[in-house]
Amino acid sequence: MKKAQMEMMGLVIIVILITMIFLFVVKFDISKEPATQRKDFIHSELAANTLNAILKMDSRCDKLSMTELFQDCGRGAPMVGKTKVQCDNTGSPQDSCLAINSTVLAILNQTLFMQQISYNFTVKSTTEPDQNYLTLSQVHRGDSCSKSRKTEVYPIPLDPKTMFVRLEICS
Repeated sequence: MKKAQMEMMGLVIIVILITMIFLFVVKFDISKEPATQRKDFIHSELAANTLNAILKMDSRCDKLSMTELFQDCGRGAPMVGKTKVQCDNTGSPQDSCLAINSTVLAILNQTLFMQQISYNFTVKSTTEPDQNYLTLSQVHRGDSCSKSRKTEVYPIPLDPKTMFVRLEICS
């Protein structure tokens, strides 16, 4: 009987040691920062979802979507003030390009920049690659967008060209 009790006590001690080691490993695994792959995935999804939300949202300009404002801006650019849509939601009339600029800047600063996430937002055309319709950048001190970034690009069709809206999230 004593030998069986001793073996049972030995097994209990082994089970307790294994449980403590398991809890120790789990505690340190949970407390460490997200893995690089997870962080890359999060930034990639953040870029896609943020850009999608911006393009799908309604503007406060003639009840048009932001995509429609981008299209109007693309058709009227590079002549500022020559767009068809004139917005008057701030008390002073703005063309669609200026309305996009102020709206997108406000959204990105209140979401990404408030979370200390650096970004580059550009809008370009296929026919005039050197011309940017819009360029917005916010880079936090000590952060460099040249190392690692996740990019999402959405094409917006114009007649006869295509406008590309690009959001880069700096890692």
